Amino acid sequence: MTEHDPRTHVATARSAALLDGAVEHLTRVGIEDFTLARLAAALGTSSRMLIYHFGSRDELLARVQRELRHRVTADLRARRFDTLSAAVRATWDYYVARLPHMQLFHHLAARAFESPADFTAFTDTAVSEWEAFFTEVAEREGYAKGEARAAGRLALAGFRGLIQDLLLTGDRDELEGSIDLFADMLDARAVTTG
Repeated sequence: MTEHDPRTHVATARSAALLDGAVEHLTRVGIEDFTLARLAAALGTSSRMLIYHFGSRDELLARVQRELRHRVTADLRARRFDTLSAAVRATWDYYVARLPHMQLFHHLAARAFESPADFTAFTDTAVSEWEAFFTEVAEREGYAKGEARAAGRLALAGFRGLIQDLLLTGDRDELEGSIDLFADMLDARAVTTG
């Protein structure tokens, strides 16, 4: 197929529709019950066609994760938070209500440790998009440019660490206290830099 071949557009549109379906499916069932066969059945296609459009199971999962991340950061950006504490709290609340998204993220992170060369599309964007979001918020809050990036990275690391703890322990009550304390610490730091 060439760039001007009408089949290219059809394949691209079909890939986009399959990706949307995969995002919805994984959000509903999570990674622990995920198989290509189940996804194919849910989408009315075959495992072979999923491989044709996405290359492999891991590539499909990485594309789903990237799409989820893009949607979430776009939604949070539209809300224009003025403090890192508010942005971290909103991100926490979003993912606590959608833990399968974070299960997928941590699954792919573990796979990337096992086979780094196969997961560069995942690792190249796993930090940068979130770092940019939190850095923008830190700059609005009044952090200097260099410090805003460090604060954004800290916000991301703190949030992800607490979510991983929640996934492992299920101890939501304890971790709600931890996220509140983390947000308070971010607020206290902002006061000293502002």
